[in-house]
Amino acid sequence: MDQRKPIDLKTGADVTNRYSFVMGWQTTIKLIMFLWNQIKDIDGFNYLGLRGLNQDSLENLFASVRLHGLANANPTCHQFAAAL
Repeated sequence: MDQRKPIDLKTGADVTNRYSFVMGWQTTIKLIMFLWNQIKDIDGFNYLGLRGLNQDSLENLFASVRLHGLANANPTCHQFAAAL
């Protein structure tokens, strides 16, 4: 994975620094592979559904916690756990 880098097709130069997403993309791929290696041998895991591994799901969780109990925008740890 580390060997894959965007290059300028005319000069062959590494242009990784021009594209800020590349390092994040590589990190995401590595972490998904790590996660799969951790859970693939657990009964019931035949595949890793990537649809649920995005920020939208996490934002929806926090939104529901904030809305629980008079729109508490800054819940304590206890309030957060109770709202789940």
